[in-house]
Amino acid sequence: MNHGERSWTIDEVPLEWCFQPGVKLDFRHFDDGYVVTAHDVEVELARIGHELAPLEIVLINTRAGQRYGHDDFVSSGCGMGREATLHLLERGVRLTGTDGWSWDAPFVHTAELYSATGDASLIWEGHKAGRDVGYCHLENYITWSSASVWIPG
Repeated sequence: MNHGERSWTIDEVPLEWCFQPGVKLDFRHFDDGYVVTAHDVEVELARIGHELAPLEIVLINTRAGQRYGHDDFVSSGCGMGREATLHLLERGVRLTGTDGWSWDAPFVHTAELYSATGDASLIWEGHKAGRDVGYCHLENYITWSSASVWIPG
């Protein structure tokens, strides 16, 4: 994490990261397996009229949450690519969440893309962005009983 620093344990995450205003970005219109780009993030922020602030919590709605409890849950929804993740982190975001089982695109789709291209950098690309800028993400937020974030409108 952070260009080679030792990864933090959960008790080392700054508490201030966890108690901040939040915003939810809606990417349910993308196909299953789509990898969200920085441009997609900016288009969605413009659509909702929001400018990111440092430490703001960003939750991603991928459509996977609508499939929770169904056999296709782990293959549903889009995912955050390296570019989109770094775009958030470069603006000071340090805590993210997704309604999917992973921050990245569902692995079945990534595996198909890897098989076709042989490009190993596609595997867990959103997760691996934390090697450059440390951050935390929460997965499958749809099943949380409560959250410590404010989500506007």
